[in-house]
Amino acid sequence: MENRIKMRSEYSRFAFRAGIFLLVGTVLQMLIGFLLRMLIAPAYYQAHITTFSFLNTICSVYILAFGLFVFLSRKEIRPAGKESERKPWRFVLWIPITAGLYWVGNYIGTALDAVIKGVLSVSAQSVADANTMVLSSSPALRILVLSILGPIAEEFIFRKCLIDRVGEYSEGVAILISAILSGLYQGNVSNFFFGLFAGAFFAYIYLRTGKIWYTVILHMFINTATGGITLFAMEALDQEKLARLSDLRAQLDQSLNTDRNAMEQYEALKAEMGGALAFYNIWTVFFAILCMAGVILLFILLVRRKVVLKKTEDYVPKGILPAVFNPGMLLYLAAAAVLFVLHYLRMMG
Repeated sequence: MENRIKMRSEYSRFAFRAGIFLLVGTVLQMLIGFLLRMLIAPAYYQAHITTFSFLNTICSVYILAFGLFVFLSRKEIRPAGKESERKPWRFVLWIPITAGLYWVGNYIGTALDAVIKGVLSVSAQSVADANTMVLSSSPALRILVLSILGPIAEEFIFRKCLIDRVGEYSEGVAILISAILSGLYQGNVSNFFFGLFAGAFFAYIYLRTGKIWYTVILHMFINTATGGITLFAMEALDQEKLARLSDLRAQLDQSLNTDRNAMEQYEALKAEMGGALAFYNIWTVFFAILCMAGVILLFILLVRRKVVLKKTEDYVPKGILPAVFNPGMLLYLAAAAVLFVLHYLRMMG
């Protein structure tokens, strides 16, 4: 009973600080965004809206809100744990598994996100505008936020600070809660499932190794691959020409490659797009193979029961109840709900 009470208290205290992080970051983003729109000429602001958005995120989330979280957690941060699995070569296997989890999570999330947008009558133009904003963003700022600051903050909060405090009570519950909180932190259904699946995988790695830098590097890798290299490859392409190329390919498939005029246009357009198209195709194929290899590898590990949870000395049976039903967790869930609602309201507006 004593461990159950301690477990509930640890989860509540962590979730309270994480909820404060979410709320403060969200409120500051809205406030700073409002001030920017008031102080900067509308035409200039609209022309550089993605740059201002990233700078706003850096200031409000990763400097102020994250700084507040670290301050509130300063007395509870534990030193790096002992590495329990001394097999560094396994890191090489974790890379494709991370990619595979992204692929599965992205597929599910994108499908459900499309359903929600359909129910909410989000216009195709709103979706296209959002995609255009991402593609037109500064690569340097995008890498800084998505590939450096984001992974460091998320792994520190949802892996180190959480699991260091609660892993001793139940590894399974710690992994599950870490995964759910990571997914909710994404703020939208499209990214929720990747955050969920990768969060569980990263939590397991941290539990087994005690080294947070493993999960930080894996997180940096997948964010760089998807938000960096993939978007860079897409930016290098003329999107109108790419759409035209896709239409011609469909026309050729329909005619079973007998339409000579379409074939000539298709080959000419491919030659015109040159190296950018070749790089895009090579990277897309390579990343797809990496993702599929990761899914297969994870399946093999699960079937061979290489993923094992251990019962600790302070194990609490049915620990999901004290982990979820506490004041701090309710605050975090409310803060995450605000993020989801704001995301889809912006899409509708």
